[in-house]
Amino acid sequence: MAATLTCTPGGGSDNSYISLADADAYFVNGLRGETWEEWTSDQRSRALVEATQQIERLGGSRVSTDSANRSRFRGEPYESLLSDQCLHFPRTTDLDEGGSIIVPQGVKDAVCEQAYFLLKKQDEPDLLDRADLRRQGVKSVSVDGISESYGATEVPDGIAAEAWEHIRQYIVRNFYVRG
Repeated sequence: MAATLTCTPGGGSDNSYISLADADAYFVNGLRGETWEEWTSDQRSRALVEATQQIERLGGSRVSTDSANRSRFRGEPYESLLSDQCLHFPRTTDLDEGGSIIVPQGVKDAVCEQAYFLLKKQDEPDLLDRADLRRQGVKSVSVDGISESYGATEVPDGIAAEAWEHIRQYIVRNFYVRG
């Protein structure tokens, strides 16, 4: 069954921040454009849906008012105006010049980069699952004369560094707690 991609900013059934056509346009003029086009439209659509889910998880809970579980994305979603909005974006400040709500370009770019990362990872899996090794606390590994050392990184596990570069501007780094 083919993937169904739903992308209507602020929609109640959205499963992607970017349409397949817009994602295709993101890659078309770059060095990775031919590689992106080699995957079927169904594979690309599925990757965009999964990438959106992974970016969504970076934002934490959208519905809780508990300060420990509140959204880690800057600003507030359009919930008051769009009661059925199911994704973190758009936020109340995400408007185009005409006043229509939009998903910020940085969020769309992050989803494209994460989708590409997921497809490449599927086609060319690592010999070692570095993210899993770091989660297990491994600091260094050596295989067949090749050594790697792992240190702390700002990039969350499973998120492409390129995607992180685009999405991190939307993430609140410090929470203030009222006493």
